[in-house]
Amino acid sequence: MLLVLFCRAAGWVLAHCPERLLALFCRAAGNLIYALPLGRVRSVRSNLHHAFPERDRAWLDRAGRMSFQRLAEMALFALASPHFEQRWFETHLLMDDPTREALRKSLASSHGFVGLLPHFTLSEMLCALPAIEPGAAGAATLYRPVKPPALDAWLKRVRTRWGLDLLARRDALHQANSRLRAGNPVVLLFDQNTGRRGKLLFFFDRLASATHFPGLLARRSQSSAWLVLPCRTGFWKCRLEFRPLPGSALGPAKTENEENTPAAITISSNRLLETYLRDSEDHCADWLWSHNRWQTQEQPRRRFQLEPRNSYLDLWMADAGLAVYPRRTRFWIRMPNWLGDVVMTVPLLRALRRGRPDAELTLVAPPHFVPLLQMWDIADEVRALPRRASNPFPYWRRIRSWRRDYPDTWVAFTNSFRGDLEGRLTGAPQRFGILRPGKHRPLLTSVWKVPPKLDEAAIHQTALWEKFLRRFGLLEAPDFSPLATPGSKADSVGLICGTENSPEKRWPVRHWKEVVQNLIESTPQRVVLFGTARDRGITSAVAEGFPSDRIENRAGQTTLTGFAAALQRCRLMICNDTGGMHLANALGVPLVAVFGPTNPIRTGPVFRAPFQVIQPPGCPAQGGAEIGEVLPGAVLEGAARLSLFPPHLLPEQKKLDPRPPRTAPPRP
Repeated sequence: MLLVLFCRAAGWVLAHCPERLLALFCRAAGNLIYALPLGRVRSVRSNLHHAFPERDRAWLDRAGRMSFQRLAEMALFALASPHFEQRWFETHLLMDDPTREALRKSLASSHGFVGLLPHFTLSEMLCALPAIEPGAAGAATLYRPVKPPALDAWLKRVRTRWGLDLLARRDALHQANSRLRAGNPVVLLFDQNTGRRGKLLFFFDRLASATHFPGLLARRSQSSAWLVLPCRTGFWKCRLEFRPLPGSALGPAKTENEENTPAAITISSNRLLETYLRDSEDHCADWLWSHNRWQTQEQPRRRFQLEPRNSYLDLWMADAGLAVYPRRTRFWIRMPNWLGDVVMTVPLLRALRRGRPDAELTLVAPPHFVPLLQMWDIADEVRALPRRASNPFPYWRRIRSWRRDYPDTWVAFTNSFRGDLEGRLTGAPQRFGILRPGKHRPLLTSVWKVPPKLDEAAIHQTALWEKFLRRFGLLEAPDFSPLATPGSKADSVGLICGTENSPEKRWPVRHWKEVVQNLIESTPQRVVLFGTARDRGITSAVAEGFPSDRIENRAGQTTLTGFAAALQRCRLMICNDTGGMHLANALGVPLVAVFGPTNPIRTGPVFRAPFQVIQPPGCPAQGGAEIGEVLPGAVLEGAARLSLFPPHLLPEQKKLDPRPPRTAPPRP
């Protein structure tokens, strides 16, 4: 009761204040609110940034401040309006002659009309429509009760004093249909953030869930449908515009066949609203941008799919004349820090692209991976992490500056606190990752908990990541087809003799030299040694004693993209368990991989290209043996199994390991 008394007293004071003074107050209040670090402020900035990416920051900030100024204006009007008389509305709520004529024509029909009202600053003034147009008496709208009951009763009295009726939401369709058949208009707010209750379409090229209730109502009652625009012309002043919508009775030519009329009304109303908001900065600022305007696919369990439900996406695409979905939902993928892991995410990135064709994929990766990822063209953008230095503050300051790009989703393929903090600093509202037993990832919003009974040593890393993404809605299967295939000029055999970070994974130099000797004696192909600058010592030892025209040592002499290009000129790759192995496999290069202490079930090649995995005799399938126990003959026989090394040119049988090499486990 005290709250109602306060609202009435405050409203009386506001109604008797000079409007110019109140306008100055709203301007100051809006500017102040926009300067505060509030969630609503970030929502406004994010929504404007997504809707108008072509605008500069000064324009977006100006529209954001004006939006909060209009929000303050709306709040003051809600308090003051109960104290305004009919004469006040006759001078503040205006209609031009064509609009009034169209309104009267619709009111004269036997089916009434459905008015679709956007969330504008002065939408509340529509409650006084019967005060300026007596024929609109009996108009109705939906109403959601508020608490406490005393405030709810006061709001009902305020909104119905000019003859507007309020309909309960629990039986809205039946009540509204009855009103329309009696010839009364029904005005409904329509929105683009109705969650699973709405129909999927694109609004400002971003996936939205729009209410289709007005279209359904117009279809059932055979009523015309109009977009109702309270166009603000000054402080507490607006001019009503009624624009007919295609697809409804008495409207312009229908854009869809009869059974698709609700879709036509829903699509056309949202298109007209979008056009109106783009018309001018003033129109844009008059809409309530503080709501989450694209609240769809927000449930974490369905984040990586377009929900399999009824939608208007196909109709929207046909109406827009587009063949490919606009990509404006921003998915940022934090890539792993190691080359092999980066390559193993590619099949999943392809699946994610198919699962969310509306998503703009941005890969966030260490700088040295950026040219390679850009070359593959598997994402819309590749963003380099800042280079790390002894002073960490520039690094984190740069990460935090990415908040101005307003990513929607952060997917962490890393397992570190640093990667989680990066996602938190970008401001992405949804952040996904894997949670292992005994670990904590408090900076993520959604995690997939690895089941305690799941033996990670018995599942490939890519398959584990696939389980993680499927937990949050991914329906598409990973694509393991190679990114490329060796060119027609593939005339060399490549060897990766080192592993920069794990000495225990290196096959002994003596074995490499024996393989090189047999290759030189048995094939005309040139042997090329690859590796990083740190591998130069190993590759030099391997190349020592062989003619320079048959062997080339390129360790430390290629960039990552140059390495990839050189791989495509190899008809065979022999390597340790290293990142280059995965890169060669992704590029379709046939390879023989030597494993010892590491686990090929977990980190073996995954792309559909020819490969053989060689392990020491008696080694468990999950690894754990000394890599030096793999004999050169077993590696050469593995090459022969790929039909890339003629068996009759193999060394004498006594040099071969009598036990057959292990092949890789089934791909995930």
